[in-house]
Amino acid sequence: MIQQFGAFFTYFHVMNDYGVRPGTLFFLDGEKGYFPKGGDVYDPTAEHYGNSNYGDEDYFGKMQWLKKSYGDIDIRLFYTSRGVDSWSKCRWDDDSSPEFYRISRETGSQICYTTEALKNAHTAYLICIVCLQWADGISAKTRTLSMGQ
Repeated sequence: MIQQFGAFFTYFHVMNDYGVRPGTLFFLDGEKGYFPKGGDVYDPTAEHYGNSNYGDEDYFGKMQWLKKSYGDIDIRLFYTSRGVDSWSKCRWDDDSSPEFYRISRETGSQICYTTEALKNAHTAYLICIVCLQWADGISAKTRTLSMGQ
């Protein structure tokens, strides 16, 4: 239970670092929305947050979070039914951060506010589980035996 809690905490923390609040993640996969045009830019003050395809049924659908083809879509533009407070400030949004935190090797675009953040969260979850299992294995040793025995 403790390992699972630690791994989920890491998963939600990574997603929050990339701009998706933990509470926003619940039931997000089942939501449908309007796919934005390639040049659309998120603007919280604009109508439909800047999604120019909003209302056009040809662009209405469900986003597949694990497909690489959706990796460069700003999810804030897609999920227009979500409020501005559903998204957090991206931790890796400035140029002082290393490029591998900001730019995806798969799509070549930003990772913040995209489905590419999910891949980083999955990796962090796996690494956390492994590290916590190692720690559990070390702590489960008896007091009379050393690690070498």
